[in-house]
Amino acid sequence: MDKIKTRFNPLAIFGSFIFFFLFSINTAIAQNSWSFEDNPHPRYNQLSEQEKTFLNDKSTMKEGENPCKFSIRQEYAVYLDHYPNFSISGEEKTNFKNWKIHYSRSGKGYFISCLSVSLAVELMDTYYEVDFEDFYFCGQYSRLPNNKAEQEAADIIDEIFEYAKTYRSSSSSLLYANSSSELIDLNPDIEYYFSKLVNPLLKDEIEPRDVSHLIPLLSEEKRAFLDEAALNFDFQPVLDTTEPCKTR
Repeated sequence: MDKIKTRFNPLAIFGSFIFFFLFSINTAIAQNSWSFEDNPHPRYNQLSEQEKTFLNDKSTMKEGENPCKFSIRQEYAVYLDHYPNFSISGEEKTNFKNWKIHYSRSGKGYFISCLSVSLAVELMDTYYEVDFEDFYFCGQYSRLPNNKAEQEAADIIDEIFEYAKTYRSSSSSLLYANSSSELIDLNPDIEYYFSKLVNPLLKDEIEPRDVSHLIPLLSEEKRAFLDEAALNFDFQPVLDTTEPCKTR
């Protein structure tokens, strides 16, 4: 039987080369995640005069925009200006969240509070009239999100919770969302813990956060455990021992 002759096709070879070239680039990007350690947010003294002016230019603020959201948006624009490759290192929404977590670790108290407050307000504004039925957050989720609205709400809640676990100053935002949204209904021990974190930050003339409604729901032994955890800012044991969300 005669062998089948194949015709040399330079276009096919070139196309294969392009495919493998692009595949290699995409693989490299996926394997080499962005390093904030190597690309830290610029300090104020590293900014140009134009960037400093930009940060305080209220003329770009949108009508009715929360000042916190405006400040966050301006800072992020400065970061992208310094590191333009960051915008192509991953999905836009994920990049923005990762940058916020990175920048919050700079220790700037105002910015950390600003982040958590703006997220709590966003949760209230966006999902106030949405019926989530049996899906909610009690310190963990009642169940996995099963649609786009639930996943988007969970993304916001996860970020609020992350800041509250990491910074005392963000506890009040979590508690505000807890009291204002059916999407967050913290277990008594979780609410008690974060309520105790808020107290040391209050001025002497202001009464500590009221936890009287939680006392009947927690044993004396449990309250002692939570008081010690809050004193040591050690949340993990609280999370490890909390009950699953109640069925609605």
